[in-house]
Amino acid sequence: MATGLLGINPYYKGVSIDISKPINLAIQLQQKEQAKADALEKYYMDYEKSINPKGLGRGEAEVFNKKFNTAREYWMKNKEAILNPRKYGMDAQSTYMAALKDAQGYIELGKQATAERKAFVDYINKQKAQGKHISDNYLGVIENAMKPVENGYVAPDFSQIKIYDPHDPIKFGQKLDLILKRTEGVPTKEFLPGSRTEFQWATPKTINKDEARSIAYSELQDDGYREYISNVAKDPVFLKSLSDIYKKRTGQNLNTNDIREVSYANVLAQAPDIVDRVKPELTESYKTSLALSRQAGGGQFPEEQSDIFDLVGSGLPQNQSISIYKTGQTGKKQPFVKIKEGFASDINGNPFDGEVTVNAEYFPSQFKDVLKAGGKNQDALDASQDYRVTFDNGRISNVRNKYIGNVDRIQLRNYQLAWNKESRKGEQPRYDRGKNNKNPKRGELD
Repeated sequence: MATGLLGINPYYKGVSIDISKPINLAIQLQQKEQAKADALEKYYMDYEKSINPKGLGRGEAEVFNKKFNTAREYWMKNKEAILNPRKYGMDAQSTYMAALKDAQGYIELGKQATAERKAFVDYINKQKAQGKHISDNYLGVIENAMKPVENGYVAPDFSQIKIYDPHDPIKFGQKLDLILKRTEGVPTKEFLPGSRTEFQWATPKTINKDEARSIAYSELQDDGYREYISNVAKDPVFLKSLSDIYKKRTGQNLNTNDIREVSYANVLAQAPDIVDRVKPELTESYKTSLALSRQAGGGQFPEEQSDIFDLVGSGLPQNQSISIYKTGQTGKKQPFVKIKEGFASDINGNPFDGEVTVNAEYFPSQFKDVLKAGGKNQDALDASQDYRVTFDNGRISNVRNKYIGNVDRIQLRNYQLAWNKESRKGEQPRYDRGKNNKNPKRGELD
């Protein structure tokens, strides 16, 4: 029978049992286990502190926090079991450690994703800075790459996008000029506007439309050109212009839903049928009249036409002309108008329409005399170092500056009539470059 008294043996009266050693041992074991538990807890706490999510994107940081908080919650609920695996088994400890390692491993995945995103975006920006175009699907690639890891993230794949040069209409037009052959037609005589004595031989040159269509279709294999034509097909104003050209050149309506035909219309627009015009000539009857006037009046002009404008740039050596320069995109000066014997042509040899500045030295020496006969002040004439010259179909229509005002062909004809009536003798007006003028302000010899 038990007495319930610690250290009392009920069977041996008065005999005490020594239990201090077992108790001390138990206490020591308990203290040892507690120390182990404390050390284990410190290890886990240090482990948690070592998990650093710095460098994660916002999306990954949110996923990481969720994983880490799940591990912390499990710790709080199962701390006793985690710290005493002998008593409760290893399951709680294993579950907790797996949660921590999952959170830690996610950091590495997130940092890797951040690096992959940065490399992709940097590459795209570099290509754009070089003027390249990127296929539209790159936005979808970036969108998927911006999603958090384990929550929709797809590593950006460079092979999924296309990088290409944008279409350059100017270079394309130059390319067409080189590869498209034109067939010459029968030359015809065209009189210049307002003239009965001056004409040009005009030779039509037409492209081979089958060849142009073949080029238009094959060019669509170029990503930059196809992108350009696709955008053209969405622009109603540009598309209307191409439709009109297509109708005029083919006699048919443009199917705007067929990108190949839109491309063909674009080729037709950039490779027009042209008319090759040579420099103006005088009719035989006018040449006869001119010869007779020389015999009769020396320096007089025939009254049928005011042709002193048409002597601008005459008298130059056979292979030289006045070149008018402009500054191109590269900053270099490039000739864009050439003037010879009063006729101006562009770099392609076509009659020039527009305005340029021409130095007074390239005008006939009698030009200022004619203007003076028409009432222009001598001081104004002396101050005129250059003129702003307007060309219409390659032919001078008027000249002006702030000293003499504006002088057109009709006015000039009247001035010449007045000059013809003066008592003058001498040669037919001709080109005279003047004396020393090594650095003309406008225009240069070609």
